[in-house]
Amino acid sequence: LISEIRIKNAGANPASTPPESAISGSQNFKIGQAVIHNKFGYGIITDIEGEGTQCRAQISFEEAGVKWLMLAYASLTPA
Repeated sequence: LISEIRIKNAGANPASTPPESAISGSQNFKIGQAVIHNKFGYGIITDIEGEGTQCRAQISFEEAGVKWLMLAYASLTPA
């Protein structure tokens, strides 16, 4: 027998939804800007692409190297 499988609430996971303040705040960063991340430390934004919740930045961190981070989730603060 073949039974149908349905995923309940697909895409409606509140734990994966960034807070509204994070979404709007991601538009304030610019290439060349110095930032601080809780885990990776001090870094410089070298590239930005995407919009809204899909906006991400390439950041060159002093100790952790180069990382791509989703700005809606990264919790970056200007240095």
